[in-house]
Amino acid sequence: RKYDMATMELKSAKRQLSHLQSEWNLSSTLQDASQTDPPKTCHTCGQPLVSLTAQKHVMESIEEKLNAAILVVDTAKESASIASIEYTEANANEEGLGLKAQSSLKLLREAEERLSHETDGLRQKIKHARLIQSDLSAEFASLARRAKEVSEFNLVK
Repeated sequence: RKYDMATMELKSAKRQLSHLQSEWNLSSTLQDASQTDPPKTCHTCGQPLVSLTAQKHVMESIEEKLNAAILVVDTAKESASIASIEYTEANANEEGLGLKAQSSLKLLREAEERLSHETDGLRQKIKHARLIQSDLSAEFASLARRAKEVSEFNLVK
């Protein structure tokens, strides 16, 4: 946004400078023509022409405006340049952050996959341990019944 604003200000300042330069060129042409042998009245309408003092005042006014416009253009160029640098740095930073995020995401996926394999391995070990426990429990129950039978047989004897 700052870059766009600086660019628009620069274009506007350049248009204003161009307009003032056109005025300057026109005034210079009139002044050059008036120095040769200025006519006292307009050859078409008969009205008195502007005095040399008035022409000089107009030229000074245009020159001041021209200098001010040049200063505005220079300032706008500097602002646009700074905004362009900031824009470039922001894009580079954004690209760097994007690459870093992608790298972090890849590491996260690899860690998730590794932990998933470890979890699967632990589940298999737990399943195997439960089967062994189930077999041992069944065997223990069988032995306990047999011990009870032997004990009852010995009591009967």
